[in-house]
Amino acid sequence: MIPMDDGHRLIEALKLTSLRNKDLRGRFVPIKSLGIGVQSFDYVQAEFGGWFENEDEWHLVKAQDDYCCSVESCGTKDHLQGMAVLVARGKCDFATKAENLMESNATMMVLANTNDTAFRMGAEPEYRERKINIVAIMIPDEAGKKLESAILKKNAPIISLQ
Repeated sequence: MIPMDDGHRLIEALKLTSLRNKDLRGRFVPIKSLGIGVQSFDYVQAEFGGWFENEDEWHLVKAQDDYCCSVESCGTKDHLQGMAVLVARGKCDFATKAENLMESNATMMVLANTNDTAFRMGAEPEYRERKINIVAIMIPDEAGKKLESAILKKNAPIISLQ
């Protein structure tokens, strides 16, 4: 539950956004993954970051360190080149994680929340002013656990967003 003061701040921040008329919710669809079968998960795209085309697909890998709060902790540039990267919520802000992944050559951040909700990251003005060009989405905790399990079983999912 968002405290009332934080809720009012969030509403005010959303009123200022240029994306307020766009629906940033969708379905996160792992495809071609033997580890989890064909499932779909809800996601919410971040206020900051790039946009995707419906036909885009990404290989999903896990960050070297779950939180990716420094470029070094995300993984090597060769390993993350062009990848969607699963990271955990916590320890540093959303935009820092996305910037670190961008610096590591990833093209997408998939942030697993700590509960079964997903919300728009970066609605506050200080986030929107950062120059982030990778796609960033949040998924619920349960979806993150299923995807992490598939990755750890070496069944690296290929994902698309719809």
